[in-house]
Amino acid sequence: MLDRKKFIFTFGSGQKHENGYVIVWADNSKNARQLMFDNYDMQWSMEYDSEESAGVDRWRLHLVGVLSQN
Repeated sequence: MLDRKKFIFTFGSGQKHENGYVIVWADNSKNARQLMFDNYDMQWSMEYDSEESAGVDRWRLHLVGVLSQN
């Protein structure tokens, strides 16, 4: 995906996609966060730089979607 970086966003307790995560491919964190706001409004919780740091396996999070900056 060109020179884009991968960002992982998780959802908090009580949110629609609780126990889920989204992969975002973007040039930088600011653009990745904007994609999340555009697609999920303020209904997400945290940003991470890898699945491991987000605890995807540890917490058995499920993939909600993949977003990519145009």
